[in-house]
Amino acid sequence: MTSRDPILEVAGLAKTYRASGVAVAALDDVSFELERGERLAVVGESGSGKSTLLRALLRLVDVERGRVKFAPRGAGGRLDWLALSGGELARSRRFVQGVFQDPKASLNPRRLVRSAIEEPWLVHRLCRDDEIATRASELAARVGLDPATTARFPHELSLGQLQRACIARALASEPELLLLDEPTSALDVGLQAQIVNLILELARERNTTLLFVSHDLDLVRYFAERVIVLERGRVVERRRSTKSSARRAMRTHARSFARGPCDQAVIRRALRRSARASARTSRSTARAAPRSRGSRDRASPRETAACARRARSTP
Repeated sequence: MTSRDPILEVAGLAKTYRASGVAVAALDDVSFELERGERLAVVGESGSGKSTLLRALLRLVDVERGRVKFAPRGAGGRLDWLALSGGELARSRRFVQGVFQDPKASLNPRRLVRSAIEEPWLVHRLCRDDEIATRASELAARVGLDPATTARFPHELSLGQLQRACIARALASEPELLLLDEPTSALDVGLQAQIVNLILELARERNTTLLFVSHDLDLVRYFAERVIVLERGRVVERRRSTKSSARRAMRTHARSFARGPCDQAVIRRALRRSARASARTSRSTARAAPRSRGSRDRASPRETAACARRARSTP
């Protein structure tokens, strides 16, 4: 980018959770800038503070200290985001929206999907009441939902359809900043590609800035222009986005986890995830094999073949 035009400036953000007398720093002096129209990824191990960061920026959790400057063009100036309250905060929420990893928990189970998509226009008074249904139908069609689908309740839809509905609802208020907390983690590989491409296409059309959390380094390389790495609530690295640089940063800082108690389990989980990702293609046949619904561990190809032999030998 030739000139700096930050839409978001975060400085010294800190958040601590306390349970049973133990204090855990979820965010510790987090600072970064996000340029208008940029796509920034936040990566890190589980428990590093990624989701807490997004929730703090959405004003869903309070922080102990820090400053956030938010500069949506629709607001006519820079906002001291954490100082807003009451009606001023309610009016400004339309400029920043979020999409979360569990679409089932994001929608009211007692309301039709169509009603959920219409809600931002009602809350923010963005158009006349007689135009809301038409606008909602057009936006639903844009994300791939037909009128028959939006006339159902959330439990009647697939995960992919639910996530499309959540994206439509988030975009209804025409936000300038969209925060994405692993929006594809609950979907299968085919649906992940569709949702990612949909988000990118709509963001380009609307000039929406994207800040998203992900563990998938292939997705990071495809989606992001820049990456920041969180470790124990602190920003420990900033890189331009490439698959090799993101993976190298993750491995480097995963090794440093060994300094603390109980962190060996974190490392083992990280290594298992990396191994599963690298062997995903070779295990596609084993994944398709039938397995017990109650089993917690995925059967290996050798175990699957042994089960098949026993089944054939059973009279």
